[in-house]
Amino acid sequence: MAGFAHDVAGGDGTLVVPALKSPDYVHGVSGWAIFRNGSVEFNSGTFRGTVTAGTFEGDNFAITNKGAFFYDGPPGANNLAFSDVPGNISVTDPYGNEALPGRTTYNTFVSPYQALSQVQDGWTVWESAGTVQTGWTATGTTVTFSASTVAIQSAGGISLTTSGGDPIAISGGSLTAGGWQSLGALAAGSGYTANVGRYQFLPDGRYEVDIVLTAGGATVAGNYAFAAALPAAPLVTRVYDLGFQGVTLAAGTTNPSVVVGSTVSVNLPVLPSGTRLSCTQRFPVN
Repeated sequence: MAGFAHDVAGGDGTLVVPALKSPDYVHGVSGWAIFRNGSVEFNSGTFRGTVTAGTFEGDNFAITNKGAFFYDGPPGANNLAFSDVPGNISVTDPYGNEALPGRTTYNTFVSPYQALSQVQDGWTVWESAGTVQTGWTATGTTVTFSASTVAIQSAGGISLTTSGGDPIAISGGSLTAGGWQSLGALAAGSGYTANVGRYQFLPDGRYEVDIVLTAGGATVAGNYAFAAALPAAPLVTRVYDLGFQGVTLAAGTTNPSVVVGSTVSVNLPVLPSGTRLSCTQRFPVN
């Protein structure tokens, strides 16, 4: 009926009162309310159709079309603890916090907050200094992600840290993670053939070496090095046994061994032709 009005709503259905609410309504505690300004508050609800919203917010999270954001306490500025952002571009959450692409953990106990680790395209990058606002260039390093490669570029040396906190220092060199790399040729004169001489750098921050040697017809005792240097030399020189079977060493003969430093070398005794020596060993860089 045109022009009809009462204490609750006008003729066009517009609320006259500030809100409709249940008798037990207490903000943030109980009951429900529908406010004249368009907002509502319910204790719980069941929706059988589609719910459309720009932002979903909980006690310590917010989900938008930019990503999912989790906080150290109620959502707000400078307390972003974790974000999951699709794509390769940083975004801003509903509270003005910059969030890096991928899955990122942040340190909220400093101001401004810092990025601690970032996982993207299967890689994890650990950040030791610098604020999110200045990106990953705070220490002079740029990290570029793609689906197949990760490039770490710096005008100076590069300092990497494993997920366990072990430092890996590189200056002017390169470090290949994943896949076997050749140790190069074994120095001449030993009388041994290097059937296998290789190393790889493992994701947990350790090296692995794999060596197989076969004694020839006339072996000569001594220390013989492989030609290739390791990209990042271990801080401590390490010595590991070379295993062999079916042969008894002469009295006073030193056991064959692998010596790992900036290069990999082998201490070889005189052994009968055909004797096979082998060692597969993992060891930390520091």
